[in-house]
Amino acid sequence: MRAKIDIALVREGKLHIQGWAFGRDPETPVKLSVQGKGGEKREFSYEEVERETVNEAYFPKYEEENGKKIKRKLGFSLDTPYALSKGERVELLIQVDQQLRRFSFDDKKIESFNSHAHKKMEKFLALFQWETVEAVKDTLKKGGLSALWHKSVRKLKSIEQDYDYNEWYKKEKTGAEELSRQRAEVWENPLLFSIVIPVYRPKEAFLRRLLDSILSQTYPHFEICLADASELSGDTLENGEKSPVSVLQEYQEKDSRVRFSVLSKNLGISGNTNAAIAMAKGDFIIFSDHDDELTEDALYTIAKTIKEHPKAELLYSDEDKIDFASAYYFEPHFKPDYSPELLRSVNYFCHLLIAKRSLLEAVAKEGEAGEKIYEQKEYDGAQDYDLILRLCEEAERREKATGLSEEEKKAQEEALFTSSTIIHIRKVLYHWRSHQLSTAQNPEAKLYAFTAGERAVFDHAKRLGLPIEKVERGITYGYYHCHYALEKKDGELPLISVIIPSKDHSEDLDLAIRSLFAGSYPYLEVIVVENNSVEEKTFSYYEKIQ
Repeated sequence: MRAKIDIALVREGKLHIQGWAFGRDPETPVKLSVQGKGGEKREFSYEEVERETVNEAYFPKYEEENGKKIKRKLGFSLDTPYALSKGERVELLIQVDQQLRRFSFDDKKIESFNSHAHKKMEKFLALFQWETVEAVKDTLKKGGLSALWHKSVRKLKSIEQDYDYNEWYKKEKTGAEELSRQRAEVWENPLLFSIVIPVYRPKEAFLRRLLDSILSQTYPHFEICLADASELSGDTLENGEKSPVSVLQEYQEKDSRVRFSVLSKNLGISGNTNAAIAMAKGDFIIFSDHDDELTEDALYTIAKTIKEHPKAELLYSDEDKIDFASAYYFEPHFKPDYSPELLRSVNYFCHLLIAKRSLLEAVAKEGEAGEKIYEQKEYDGAQDYDLILRLCEEAERREKATGLSEEEKKAQEEALFTSSTIIHIRKVLYHWRSHQLSTAQNPEAKLYAFTAGERAVFDHAKRLGLPIEKVERGITYGYYHCHYALEKKDGELPLISVIIPSKDHSEDLDLAIRSLFAGSYPYLEVIVVENNSVEEKTFSYYEKIQ
């Protein structure tokens, strides 16, 4: 019996566990059950999940030996009720072939599951799995002891030297001397930035950290526009925290750049954001959530970038994630420059997003009461994705209308430039708060958001006249697969030629060819380019596949 847990997260009052398990025969059913710390049975729901990588790692010759593929899905996705900070402890029991494995979970275990130390240990333990032993035999056979020694040293070093982003970021982020220099800089005709923030019942500490991170900016020309839809009255809440409106009043009294309105009701994420935008007076609008943080030099970097790119209409920066205590940085997202095709597959812009006011107004629609609608309620959950796609469409139209300079055309030809109006700021300016109820840490927590994302991409394609027939979930949550209608020639789909250079390694070549023909596209040809092979079995394989 083999079993492994890949994910253990708490979201929306439930412990979410993903993993895989199988017995001697992968087709043998696996029984799952959950119990509390007293041994009592607990309710749970689960579904089987396809795990092709597990199939390939543990049963590489199953189809060849049995004449059929593995039908049973070896993975599972399970949910069971769980309350954080309540001293809970649950056990997942996995049974197959009269064998039983127990996996225990409590707050501490769940917290450590995604830690850097845990990931390093996982990689180290993987060295002792049977497939690693098989790889050792293969290396020894082909390259001898010397090859095995060098490969082993490289593997162990890769584990030991596995970088820790938190350590790197704290060492490399903008230092105190540079921040002081930025604060002293005098700007001629400075741009006014409006940071728009929809507020809905954030934790007091997180809201304060956000506001403090903005008010400590080295670039001073900004306003903070907050629309509070918390529907909470009074200064203090039942849990002892100050209400959002009380916190906002406190900050407004200290700094007039803090502006807020209290909404009579919660209008949803789109409506609340639109209300915040309606307050804005700035030249550029910057979007932020109510519990995240900006780097101290975020606005300075944005202002400097706009000065360097006078045609800039839409900008986005790199980002990372930050923990509860604002002490640990992880999962950096270093993004590519503007790529419309990639953007149709995933909203990689995300945070920090900056839009020129005139661009934002150009895509706004009018509501029933005459109000301006920027983010659309029908895309709630992916309302920012829909807005980004519409902003990009308009920015591209503006670029075509004004044209490119000769310098820009040359840079574009050399693949050094993608847009004069849509600019990627190659620096982390935004720390996305990642906690147990956040989609930053648990993308599965809000499936409706990804359904809305599919609609946003499909509607975007329709507006542009792209031949996309449907959009569906991609390799994981938040990624999208666009199905393009293929143009037939003489009644047939286009032929795709796959060229594979080959020198021996016939097993690897066979795996590559099989994977190609296992796909859904039938019009393929594979051209193997022979490159001085010496093994007799290689040439036997060539004869076999022709």
